[in-house]
Amino acid sequence: MILISYNVKKFLLFFVPIFVSTILIFNAFSHNGGLPKLFILNSKIKLLEKELIILTKDVNFLEHKVKLISVKPIDKDLLEELAHNNGLSYSTDYFIPFNKVLE
Repeated sequence: MILISYNVKKFLLFFVPIFVSTILIFNAFSHNGGLPKLFILNSKIKLLEKELIILTKDVNFLEHKVKLISVKPIDKDLLEELAHNNGLSYSTDYFIPFNKVLE
């Protein structure tokens, strides 16, 4: 058993926790970004989640529109209305693009 003097023990009890804390704090703010990088990534994640919600709503809306016009007996009135809203002229054989008149 190694005998360590009282002063050395006191110094180690004081120095070791400070040293370990300093190393942990240093590692938290460095090495691959640390905490600042974490905060930046969290803010990007929140923005992308909002964008995902918007895109999901758009996809649901478009899927609903596709379901409306993909029924076997196609509703020609609905198809003509959709074509007119998108700047197209509808005929039973083809679509003819035309410019929308601004009011």
